[in-house]
Amino acid sequence: MGTFLYNIKSFKRSLTMPLFDLRINNTEIGQIISCRMNGSTVRVANGGVIDGSLFNSISGLEPINNFIQEMDARDEKRFYLHRVFSLGDMLTLVPAYRKLVAMGYEPYVRTRKTYLDILNRLGVNVVEDRNAPETPGINLDYVVEKDHYHKKLQKMHRAEIYHRVLGIPFKASELDWSIDLSKFPEHEWDGQPYVIFQGRGAVARRALENQVIQDMIWLMNMENINVIYIGEQTEELSKMTGLDGKTKFLFMEGSIADLFSWIAGAKAVISMDSAPMWITYFTNTPVLGILGPGRPQERLGLHPRYPDGAVGIRLNEEIDCESCFEQADACNHKYSCIKNIKSDRLYELVRPKLHEFWKS
Repeated sequence: MGTFLYNIKSFKRSLTMPLFDLRINNTEIGQIISCRMNGSTVRVANGGVIDGSLFNSISGLEPINNFIQEMDARDEKRFYLHRVFSLGDMLTLVPAYRKLVAMGYEPYVRTRKTYLDILNRLGVNVVEDRNAPETPGINLDYVVEKDHYHKKLQKMHRAEIYHRVLGIPFKASELDWSIDLSKFPEHEWDGQPYVIFQGRGAVARRALENQVIQDMIWLMNMENINVIYIGEQTEELSKMTGLDGKTKFLFMEGSIADLFSWIAGAKAVISMDSAPMWITYFTNTPVLGILGPGRPQERLGLHPRYPDGAVGIRLNEEIDCESCFEQADACNHKYSCIKNIKSDRLYELVRPKLHEFWKS
């Protein structure tokens, strides 16, 4: 009962907290802070930093406590950046991590086992969250995701949001998206050029219909464009064979590093999901993002090839619906702009840039 009352009080206090409210835990013992919308709790190590934005506050934008200033006040150069999901948001954290290193700090990313290998290949000092040493740090889970409902954050790219939360300077031209491909596997498709296509996002309802995916592959093959499909497997797609051997189905097989290699060698990427889009930032690959109700600037605005080589296809415009940043309230969360798009119309939207990338 006591814990329940504490959670209620914490939640009420959270309603008046600024968006990025960083709280230092100076207690002698581990401190439990109520957070997240489901009322669950997060235990913070001694000396850790709480990200108050976990409390679902909707007020203010500027931090009342600057994370780096807090670390400087403590004379701390080594600290953790905690992030355990998902691949795309792990990748957009990398430029902020690199900026901190360039500023003379010694950050390390505390994450789950899934991401240790890929972050190591990108030169990030990383430890598994269950085995992390006791140092100060900041929990960055559920931070950039707030752009789904916070209007001010929707004007920012997620890489910029990370910089704002950490309190470090943000300048688009200084973002380090570099990659050492010698640290990645080598992949090619019998010397043939190809495009990468992913038609199903991380959430099933934000996915093209199976028939549309099949038609898109068929239409590209008919124009002698080789396709490597990386989306999740479905019964319908598993029965499909490439037209005259012009399609290869990977169905997300292999490691994240393998995916980097395939994307690095592609003429272009066509993707419903943000993770392949973020990978193209590092591999400098042309990309056509099928954004549904999203806007290009938030997903592609900081891509090295933006705007001519990183293009967003806004399906919401096809049904005269305003961009809702995936909230989908107007269509009762049915994602009508994605589910109602016809194969021939989608290919018509994609085709001009696709051919430009294919011929380059």
